[in-house]
Amino acid sequence: MGGPSSIPCRGDDTVSEAHKALLPRIGTGALPLLLVAAFAGSGFADPGLIRIIPSEFEFLARSTLAQESGDLDGASVWAEALSTEDPRSSFAAGRLAQILESAGDDTRALEWGDRALKLDSLNADAAMLVGRMMLRSGDAAIAVKALTPPLRLLGARPELYALRALAHELNRNYEAALADLKRTGTLRPDFTWIATGVLRLALEDARLREASQALDLALELNPDDPQILGLGIELARRLGDVTLEETLLERRASADDASAEHCSAYASFLIRMGQTKALDGYLERVRRRGIDPGDVRIESGRSLLRDGHYRAALEAVKPVGGRNAALPVRARALVAMADEKPALACYRKLGMLRAWTREESLVVAYLEIRVGDRRAGIRTLEQIRPGLLESPRRLLAGSFCYVLLGHPEEAVRLLREGTARGIESPSVYAELGATAAEIGDSLVAEWAYQRLDGLGRETSECLYFLSVRDLNQGFAERAVQRLERSVAIDPNNARALALLGRIRYRMGQLELARELLRRAVESREAGADAHHLLARVCRALRLESEARAAESGARGKRAPSSPPGLTLFSNP
Repeated sequence: MGGPSSIPCRGDDTVSEAHKALLPRIGTGALPLLLVAAFAGSGFADPGLIRIIPSEFEFLARSTLAQESGDLDGASVWAEALSTEDPRSSFAAGRLAQILESAGDDTRALEWGDRALKLDSLNADAAMLVGRMMLRSGDAAIAVKALTPPLRLLGARPELYALRALAHELNRNYEAALADLKRTGTLRPDFTWIATGVLRLALEDARLREASQALDLALELNPDDPQILGLGIELARRLGDVTLEETLLERRASADDASAEHCSAYASFLIRMGQTKALDGYLERVRRRGIDPGDVRIESGRSLLRDGHYRAALEAVKPVGGRNAALPVRARALVAMADEKPALACYRKLGMLRAWTREESLVVAYLEIRVGDRRAGIRTLEQIRPGLLESPRRLLAGSFCYVLLGHPEEAVRLLREGTARGIESPSVYAELGATAAEIGDSLVAEWAYQRLDGLGRETSECLYFLSVRDLNQGFAERAVQRLERSVAIDPNNARALALLGRIRYRMGQLELARELLRRAVESREAGADAHHLLARVCRALRLESEARAAESGARGKRAPSSPPGLTLFSNP
């Protein structure tokens, strides 16, 4: 092998390529032992001989010892010395980047990580570091680009696939994220949260096909996870997949940690689907678990009310109708179904048991005015008037009550007071304009509709009113533009269709006028004038039979008299 002269000296600039190639392969645990062995002086050694190892090994060993002792500053100094000694080593640059990341110096860590990847794009540790950094900064696409080259190697780490799956998820590439997640092998259950994240984001983006794929994978990894089941139920409802919804609801309700809320959700489904026998069997199982079936029915009724299933809500509480807790559910469902007298009876009974809430008081005022004692309705309305200014919806509901009392001017006053207090809601301005126009206060109506126009939230009625004003001021072209936008927003706005048809008739555009007026008279809101005008247009087009049919439709035409604002009271 040769004598001492064959041992390379520290100052020698010709370090073999074999030494450099060994650096990434030597375990960090063996490096301290190697260093100690190399520097251990022998009592029999000739003092003239210098026993040293290649400097790359020394720097790596010293950096490892410092890192294991918690001295990250020292570790980074020796790691940088290693990278300086061997500037073409991707391993050295990547090691320094990892130490800097541990020390919290993300900027320099990213710089050294990029340098490592430039030297060797297959460096998995550097790729993961750069990928993490890019994900933290929100650059998911760059993270995917950095993580891809190491994954071209056979036997790539599962963690690399998982990190790229996360990058694909944040980059909204859901199919690629799921494909990478499936390649994580035995570690796949540890990354269930990525599949859950894909499911959530795909639902938010309304990409239901990809959400279905994510749900399948998430259920495969953790079939009983409450979050996955909840997202799956939402997906099933949006897909209209009743079978999937039932399966997931039953699985969640049958879990050992299922709450009364989960039980009522499944019971609500069975009630809504009319599965009476299945419901009875399920409530019996619930009773054996120590949960009151009556409570489940009442909570199911509340849930069905929130979802707008009013008749099903009534069915839910019918067997427990004698319970006080069932009265509010029954009353609200009856109001929503316009069954006002039984609803008022429920609220009166409830009022003898406890004080009404603010929302209930508002509904009671409406019902008393509509079908009960008007004096009692007025008293209730005046008692809760200060609370009407707390929200736009309550403000509108209160204004409807004054309209029903025959005092639309009071409704306008209430709405103006609400807007003066800063209740800046498009619905408030829309209702204020409609109510003011109804009582003939054109100045207030114009003010409200102009405010609505300024918010960029014009309604069909708002555009119709402003078009009438434009016509009166001689701006026919602008009026036509507003009316066309009005019927685009609400194709069934009979007044806008009729007015636009009249303008087209005056302009000699008979076919356009006929089409618009035919659409207008199909609406229940159309008046006799629209029928007469259609007859005139048809005669101008020599369509006598159609003209006679239009005249016939004008006879006995009456505007509908349905109670206004019903949804304001059925959905507090």
